[in-house]
Amino acid sequence: MNIDFIANQLCALDVVRIVIILHGVILAAGGVMGFVKAQSKPSLIAGVVSAVLLFTCLGVSFIAPTAAEFAAFAISDTLMLVFAMRLNKTKKFMPSGMMLLICLLAGTYYLMAAVTPWIIQKQSQNQYQGNPGQGPTGGGSGNGGSLNLI
Repeated sequence: MNIDFIANQLCALDVVRIVIILHGVILAAGGVMGFVKAQSKPSLIAGVVSAVLLFTCLGVSFIAPTAAEFAAFAISDTLMLVFAMRLNKTKKFMPSGMMLLICLLAGTYYLMAAVTPWIIQKQSQNQYQGNPGQGPTGGGSGNGGSLNLI
């Protein structure tokens, strides 16, 4: 399969949705593994509830993508706090340290995905603001920035 075709067909929102799905599956699997290995009902409940919340964000992403990205970030951020406290308590990297790292990476991605369109929009607004009849800064039309129509 041609990688250019994949890159052209996959938009940024699709990638966010893929990350949400993977993050939700990992959280659910971690909750199930915690229950199977340690009979931890809180792990099972937290993993499944977190996955359901992320899958809700997935559904919301079709209606309000930025809101879904911020909500996924909030979920991931909350989980980072929980896993950081568990890592501090147990001093063992597995599983809390690994889940902390996964939530940190996913949360950073969600935040970047939510904020980047706003930054791009602000930059494009600032680029085109200025005095009417004056060319863009940095050279412009080559005649001192004035606009000659004749």
